[in-house]
Amino acid sequence: MLHTQPMERPVDRVLAAVAAAEETDLLSLQPPLGDVVDADALNALVSGSQDRAGADVTVQFTYRGHDVTVGPDGDVELQ
Repeated sequence: MLHTQPMERPVDRVLAAVAAAEETDLLSLQPPLGDVVDADALNALVSGSQDRAGADVTVQFTYRGHDVTVGPDGDVELQ
């Protein structure tokens, strides 16, 4: 299990976590994350939940064989 700490947009955190887990350059990841999940929606959902009191949005999807969870705080977990 790999965890990342919040830094920038949720999409950027997902790409960084997957690249680190696979020990590869994040620019070489294929397919593009946008082919798997709507990047704008992911960013809006997670970032927006931080602005709304009591909103706990967690987004889960599979990318490159990793089960990805993006929590309401923007933390990314891979399993």
